[in-house]
Amino acid sequence: MAFTASEEMSTMAEFSRIGIVPGEAFSTDDMPPEPAAAVAAGAADARSEIEANVERFTTQVNGWTWSTDDISRFGTDDPTRPTIALENICPNAPDHAV
Repeated sequence: MAFTASEEMSTMAEFSRIGIVPGEAFSTDDMPPEPAAAVAAGAADARSEIEANVERFTTQVNGWTWSTDDISRFGTDDPTRPTIALENICPNAPDHAV
C-alpha cells in the first residue's frame, strides 16, 4: 500500500501539539514534569511493543533473518512501520528481491 505525506497530516498535527515537528529536535526539557513523564512512559511502552512485534515478521534460518511476508509495503500502518524499521531498514519487496 503506497501512501503520501498528505495522509499523515492529521497525525503530524497531533504530534505538533507536544512539540514534535519534522526537521526539529524534540525535547521534554521545557515541559512540566507530569507531561514529560507521560511522554517518557509512552515512549518506553512503545519501544517494548515494537521489540515484542519483531518476531511476528521474521524468523531466523541458518543465521539469516527471513520473512515470507511482504514487509516492504506497510503504508500508514503505524504499529508495523517502526517494528520493520527496527531490524529491517528498507526491506526489499519479494517481487523485487527475487
